[in-house]
Amino acid sequence: MKTIAKFGAAALAATTMAFAADAAMAQNATYYESQIYTPAPVAQWDGLYLGGHVSFLESAFGVGKQVGFNVQSGDVVYGLQGSWTYFPSPGEYVVQGQGRLGMVVFDEFLAYVAAGIGTGSSNQAFVTAGAGTEFKFSDNASFFEQVDGVWYNGGFQGLQVKGGINWYID
Repeated sequence: MKTIAKFGAAALAATTMAFAADAAMAQNATYYESQIYTPAPVAQWDGLYLGGHVSFLESAFGVGKQVGFNVQSGDVVYGLQGSWTYFPSPGEYVVQGQGRLGMVVFDEFLAYVAAGIGTGSSNQAFVTAGAGTEFKFSDNASFFEQVDGVWYNGGFQGLQVKGGINWYID
């Protein structure tokens, strides 16, 4: 009988220590779980955006605006953009439509290629193809730059360089 009592006391003591150890581990687990690193959220490029830009095309300086819509799937971003640019020196405007396909390189940095068509006040149709980058400096705003080759009249005519700001609409 003494052996059973000793065994029961030993089992009770071991169980009590195990419960105490589990409670201490649970407290520490809560502390350590709160210390786990959570990465900063990746910038979202989905949705409608509006913006303004400056442009340089064939020795003329212009100002304009753009509107576009992006869809993001993981790190891949694709979309459409329309732009209107006025060049005061020759007194002409240019209207463009482009498709964009890009990749999120860093959290707030998008690199993309673009291609499209356009026309202007001279009714001359042209084709563009180029590349650009965009950097989100807040949840809803970004800087961008883009360089496009311009082709019309059967050949390459020059480069169009654009830079500006986009505002993303939630």
